[in-house]
Order: sequence, then C-alpha cells, then structure tokens
Amino acid sequence: MHKHIDLNNFADGALLERVNMEIGKVLENIQDLNTDATKKRKVTITLDIEPNDRRELANVVSSVKSTLVPTTAVSASLMIGHDGRQVIGRELKSSMPGQYMVDVDSGEIVNDDGTKLEEPNTTAESTVIDFRKTK
Repeated sequence: MHKHIDLNNFADGALLERVNMEIGKVLENIQDLNTDATKKRKVTITLDIEPNDRRELANVVSSVKSTLVPTTAVSASLMIGHDGRQVIGRELKSSMPGQYMVDVDSGEIVNDDGTKLEEPNTTAESTVIDFRKTK
C-alpha cells in the first residue's frame, strides 16, 4: 500500500502558493484585450525527484510555470525621408503621404503625421481689395 503526499501542504504550502500565483497570471492574460482570447494557456507543475543511493530519502524540487499567450502584433506605416542632414522617419497617420486630415480629438486640420499645422500669418496686410467700399 502506498501512502500519498498531500500536494496542498507540500513544502509548507509553497507549491500550492506558486500554483495559485501562476493561475493568477493566466487569468490576467485571458483578460488582457491585447491577446487572442481563444488561445490555450497552460500551467505546468514539475516535480524533480532525486533519491539517494540507499533509496530511503529523496530530494524533491518543485517548479511551477505558466505559458501565456503573447500580445497581438500591431503595425503602422512609416514615412522615410531625408532633411538634408540626416535620415528621418515619421509615422503616417493619414491614408497617404502629403494628405491633410482632421484630428478626431481636437477637430483641427493636421499633417499626414498628425502634427498640427502652423498658424497662417495673420499679421500681414491683406492684398484683397473690397470693391464695395470704393466709389
């Protein structure tokens, strides 16, 4: 007859504590919206048992690890150019290089990389002639 070991209390409860910790990591990974919801996660418990030469005593090393689902990849378009001194790169935010767009947060018109356009020079004199005022 074999007497079984209570894994709930093994190593003064340290094994169960580590199992619960890894299950917590798995649950957090499942709730992470940046991961694939339906892919399997795994918790692995390993018990390495090394008996002595008389077979009367064994050293047991336990380890617990989880296999999580990695975050999903994200992509963006990068515009690459040269400013005369160095190579520069900017993320393309509009649908094509050189195209202006409306910023959804501010409602302002912005460049293709999302930067705000420079304000027009309003201090210069207008060259428009209002013919309605001349008689």
